Amino acid sequence: MSSTQDNGESWTTSNQIRKMLFPDVVIERVDKETEVIVEEAIALLGTRGLREASEFINARKVPLHVAKRVLLHPAERRRAKPS
Repeated sequence: MSSTQDNGESWTTSNQIRKMLFPDVVIERVDKETEVIVEEAIALLGTRGLREASEFINARKVPLHVAKRVLLHPAERRRAKPS
């Protein structure tokens, strides 16, 4: 299954399998532009709610599977790559 599919179940299943096979591997973001947008959307989620965070992240063309993961599944968020 591919995490690029627009299917929350596919992402969850593939991520669960990855965690079982590679429990110590941490996936980090390397795209700084997307990282900044995602962090802003997460902040908006906490202060303004899901609707505004969704509109913000969508307007900036973040892929739908990424937006869904970061806004709807906090445990699935990736860490920013250390500088």
